[in-house]
Amino acid sequence: MKNLCLTSLLLLAACGGALNYQLKGSDLSPGADATVKAAVEPSRKLTRLDIAASNLSPAERLADGATTYVVWARPDFRTPWTRLGALSLSDGGRTGSATLTYSEINFELLVTAEPSPGVSDPSRMQVFKQHVGGES
Repeated sequence: MKNLCLTSLLLLAACGGALNYQLKGSDLSPGADATVKAAVEPSRKLTRLDIAASNLSPAERLADGATTYVVWARPDFRTPWTRLGALSLSDGGRTGSATLTYSEINFELLVTAEPSPGVSDPSRMQVFKQHVGGES
């Protein structure tokens, strides 16, 4: 029975589907936590991300002028970061969430504190970083 359950889980993962990650905050915001649900569609080379963050330090406490948290992704270290969007903040900036899509199924995910949601490059104020997908 145990082998049957393990085999079923492996087959489900191989066919695509949701990947779940529990993230801990960086040294910049060590009390922060986040969950990331990545619904991977290999046939479309697309990943839908549902991100929920809690226990965030308000962005302005992390960097002068910071007001929000921006989500970034890139398929490898040679590729520039792509801005996916910003967390929708509540509870005085201590919780945030976002539903975003990215046209890759294996990538690095980054969340940074920024002065606005429209910045073109991520700052060094990294709060979360996670590899999403099959290979790291």
